[in-house]
Amino acid sequence: MLAERLARLAHACWRFTPRIALAPGDSLFLDVSGSIGLFGGERRLLRKVLAELEERGEAGRICLADTPGAAWAGTRAASEPVTILAPDSGLESMSAWPVEALRLDAEDCGLLRELGLDTIGALGGIPPESLQARFGAGTALRLKQAAGQAPEPLDYLPPPRTFKARMEFESLVVLRQAIAAAVAELAVRLCDQLAAAGMGSRRFELRLHRSDGKCVAYGLRTARLIQPAPQLAELLDEKLQAGAPGRERGVGYDAVSLVARDTEDVMAEQADWLSGASAGNLKGDFARLVDRLCSRLGADAVRVPTPEDSYLPERRWRFVSALDGPPPEHRFEAPHEAMRAPLLLLEQAEPVEAAAAAAGGPPAWIRWRRKRLSLRRAQGPRRVLAEWWRGEERGGREYWLVEDEQGRSLCLFRRQPPADEASRWYVQALAA
Repeated sequence: MLAERLARLAHACWRFTPRIALAPGDSLFLDVSGSIGLFGGERRLLRKVLAELEERGEAGRICLADTPGAAWAGTRAASEPVTILAPDSGLESMSAWPVEALRLDAEDCGLLRELGLDTIGALGGIPPESLQARFGAGTALRLKQAAGQAPEPLDYLPPPRTFKARMEFESLVVLRQAIAAAVAELAVRLCDQLAAAGMGSRRFELRLHRSDGKCVAYGLRTARLIQPAPQLAELLDEKLQAGAPGRERGVGYDAVSLVARDTEDVMAEQADWLSGASAGNLKGDFARLVDRLCSRLGADAVRVPTPEDSYLPERRWRFVSALDGPPPEHRFEAPHEAMRAPLLLLEQAEPVEAAAAAAGGPPAWIRWRRKRLSLRRAQGPRRVLAEWWRGEERGGREYWLVEDEQGRSLCLFRRQPPADEASRWYVQALAA
């Protein structure tokens, strides 16, 4: 699982540098020595890298340093999430950091701490010959690598295959219809490349290159892997309509380019679905609807429920962006696996007056929303313990499914308070 996460993050960082290597633990080495000027400076580049990680739901720390060893140490020991070490500072900027930041074994770190060598600065004060003789070649090598006094070759990952298409116009284009036709043609070319490689993508970037050297970019994220050209062209046209390219005097567009990012292998089952073999399938229709809505309204405006680990009904689901939730193929349960759930969960449980027919049993009647309801049938109880780690509720809950004389079903629960408090009843949902 960790290896897959790192592979996805490495793939997402290719736009910052073509030199990426896996680091010990859950880290990546990015050689950005040739990329800093392309992104407006060091801090802007680092912020963009962190933003890329956050977009994928990963909380990251980053350190820019002369050596891989110093960069790795900074991500573990620095107090800030973004750290930039001064060039040619050697061990001076790392002197207060613990020895664990040198990528040493736990046994070696324990020995150093027993001898009072808790920090990199204390270790660096020992002559190199004495350090190697007393603590081994590995400890001396890591210290030299962090200081830039010994080489540390990295095994860089092979660059991913790029999928892109570009069209240059013979003369300047200003009409949106001509741009849309060019985009449709690029979608065909790009999707042919993806199909030939057995790949699909959920993220695309459309660039309109202006004659004055500027570029208008449109990003597109989808809920499903895209491979057929008509689906991609339709979503890109939605983007163009929502943000129609502006027309300025003497300025037009001389080229259009389309790039597929974050490509993924398409399995056989997915290939049938992407090719349209399952056009009537609920999953495919739902994904297509999500993509159209996100293209028109924006990803943040379209939200879907995702399950949460909780026994309390109001916490079993939370809403996230439709593009950040689980893939559409995992949002539907098979009929035999579907659990019986409330038809309508109230936004907040509503307290009611209730009178129990017998001690410890369900109520005989309740007063809810100023109406007295007599109950003729009840099913339960189902007891749920409170989530003690939240500290919001003491005791547990006792759930009952009840039916009134008009045949309406309600989901009620009674709090299980401490002995010195009276229990109270609540309506939480209208049941199916």
